[in-house]
Amino acid sequence: MIVKRIFFTLVSVVLIFIGGFFMWAMVKSYNGAMETRSWDECPAMILETEIRERQIGEHVPVDYAAGVLFGYEYDGQRYTSELLSRRGLKWAKERKKAEEAMADFTAGEWTTCWVNPQEPTVAILKHDTKAALYTIWFPALFFVGGIGVLYGAYKR
Repeated sequence: MIVKRIFFTLVSVVLIFIGGFFMWAMVKSYNGAMETRSWDECPAMILETEIRERQIGEHVPVDYAAGVLFGYEYDGQRYTSELLSRRGLKWAKERKKAEEAMADFTAGEWTTCWVNPQEPTVAILKHDTKAALYTIWFPALFFVGGIGVLYGAYKR
């Protein structure tokens, strides 16, 4: 009986930890996406666009990302940024995905960027998705399931 209780306690702790960790990560991602939506909006000029490549190892395929350099003026000062979104470059195995990410931006055109008012050197061209909060139910199942297993292990 005691071995069974210990086993279910360990299982429940693992489930609670895994569910809790991923719930925390999703809430953090959502908060980051929401934070940029409160940043100051300002016009930006696309200065350069390019497909960037990286190869981590000799036997590893090449990764591709959309590289965009843009300039903007904030509080009377001029800045440049290379951030498409808060997360930085999104690397992909297919060159086509990088080209699709860059399709909205052409050198010499004006667009809108969002500037972090506390750190004006940080600006983005796209907001991150808020989808993390919409899918938080999945790790919540592990969290609640772990609590249920723990309750069942000590219920008389």
